[in-house]
Amino acid sequence: MTPQQFYDEELGVHRRQWEEHRIFPALFETVAKCGLWGIPIPGWAQEPVLEAIRYVYDNEPDPDGAEGGGYASHRGRTAMDFAHYLRWIAVKNQLDIRNLTSLPASKGRPKKDAANMTKAAILANAAAMLRRNDERSSLSRVRQVESLEESYVMVEASRSAGETRFLFERLVTFGNP
Repeated sequence: MTPQQFYDEELGVHRRQWEEHRIFPALFETVAKCGLWGIPIPGWAQEPVLEAIRYVYDNEPDPDGAEGGGYASHRGRTAMDFAHYLRWIAVKNQLDIRNLTSLPASKGRPKKDAANMTKAAILANAAAMLRRNDERSSLSRVRQVESLEESYVMVEASRSAGETRFLFERLVTFGNP
């Protein structure tokens, strides 16, 4: 018996279980055995496995997510994280323009020098920038300027800690892709 005949015979049992009775453990066993043997998932199992992954991504609760609500699923959590990332980019852009590394702590009146703006002015400018981009995406919509600061602080802390939750750079291109 050749290795391919062995694989076909072993996976044939799972294929029959899946095609005749839609037994999900047959898919799990197929994926596990293919991984163990270092062979690709057979064509008959690829679409059902992909659909199972999509279902989990769209519907199953994110273990780190909030209880209930639209952001409790993996998809909802990713959408909300991306919204926080877009807000962080807007604030970071305003800080970079002024050669600042963090939001100023001052809440008082801004000095005459444009580089010494208050936190409120920087956040207002970032909100205005997001409003101009709102026709392209509703994800970054800002209802309150305070949410900009919350998003900025959250993303900055996560990235400083080395977490990958807000690393969307590979998905976002500015200018030429």
